[in-house]
Parts: sequence; structure tokens; C-alpha cells
Amino acid sequence: MPNQVTVDIVSRAADGATYSVCLVEQGHWADADVPQELRRVQDRLYSALEVILDGKLAELYPETAKQAVVVRLECWGTPDAPVRDFFERWAKHVQSDNEFAPSIARCPHVSSIGFVYKHGELEGAE
Repeated sequence: MPNQVTVDIVSRAADGATYSVCLVEQGHWADADVPQELRRVQDRLYSALEVILDGKLAELYPETAKQAVVVRLECWGTPDAPVRDFFERWAKHVQSDNEFAPSIARCPHVSSIGFVYKHGELEGAE
């Protein structure tokens, strides 16, 4: 498991049965920095997934145990298309990967793991 993981928000959905592990990305990325920024986001996503699979989330937030959990990437002011495409490929990969897919399906700490991407613009951004 990673030494340090930054999860910005852990919240319960209105349905009361689903929890979100939210990673927030904010700011403007120069076109030349997009590949490097995506690698950094990828590291954060894998770390968040490991926290769920290893049971650390359920340990820190016992109410999430045996519940559905969504890894949610919320981006504000970042370039939408490359991040959306990356996130969709990443989520598809972990759901079908020979290592991750069985771990997700058999995870004793949560009932299921889903993935959601959200993008918005920062107020006052040009």
C-alpha cells in the first residue's frame, strides 16, 4: 500500500448506501504538462483504489464497510477531453485487468466499486 494517499472527500450519497472517495484536481494545465499531470492523477487513482481494496478506507471510515463505493475524480479548470478520455480508459482497464478485476470482485471490504468523472470550470476562469 502507498505510504501517503490524498483523498479530498469521503461522502455518502443521498441514497444512503453509496459512498464516494473523491479526488479533486483543480487548476489550469499547460498543454505541454498534460502527460505529466495525467501520470500524477493516475498515481492518485491507483492509490485510492488500493486504499479501498486493502481495507484502509473501511478502517478509517467504518460506515463504508460492505457498502458500494465510487472512486470519483472531480476536475475543475483542467482540460476536459484528455482527462475524460484518460479516466474512461483507466476505469475500463482496472475493471478488466487480470490483477484488479478479481480483487475488485472479491473485495471483502466493500460491496462494489464504481468510477465517476466530473468536470467543471472555475469561476472567473477565462
